[in-house]
Amino acid sequence: MKTHFFYWVSAFIVLYGTLQAQDQPTKPNKENKREKMEALRVGFITQELELSPTEAEKFWPIFNQYHNEQKQLRESYVGKKDGGDDEISADKQLEFEQKRLDLRKKYHAQFKTVLGEQKLSKLYDSERRFRERALQQLKKRREMRDPNTAPRTPRHNPAPR
Repeated sequence: MKTHFFYWVSAFIVLYGTLQAQDQPTKPNKENKREKMEALRVGFITQELELSPTEAEKFWPIFNQYHNEQKQLRESYVGKKDGGDDEISADKQLEFEQKRLDLRKKYHAQFKTVLGEQKLSKLYDSERRFRERALQQLKKRREMRDPNTAPRTPRHNPAPR
């Protein structure tokens, strides 16, 4: 049963990618990349959590809402930079981290109801690993595109990636 579900998710991702490839001339490139990234995230988390169809049906609407609220929080935080400067005050960083924690607590109970304790722990770990892998791939692509450029020095950004 789990194997069949994995094949269906994989087929969806492949089909989704094929349809997106046909639509590329009409959509901006940045939007295409964002949609592809979301499809990869769905596939990765579904596989990592080994979600049953019933669990997936209940889980994804909650997760998408959580993800959208995280995105809005990050965007509002980036908009609060003082004077257009890259530096953000320590107070605002602390405020952001508290709001981020409050948001996580808000959805924790809902996720726990749908997934259970064990899969919930896997969820947080899977999100982190997905971000790390995505950043590694981005770094590799940049290096392949222009191997002569020096690696970028990471700037301090307490916002979630």
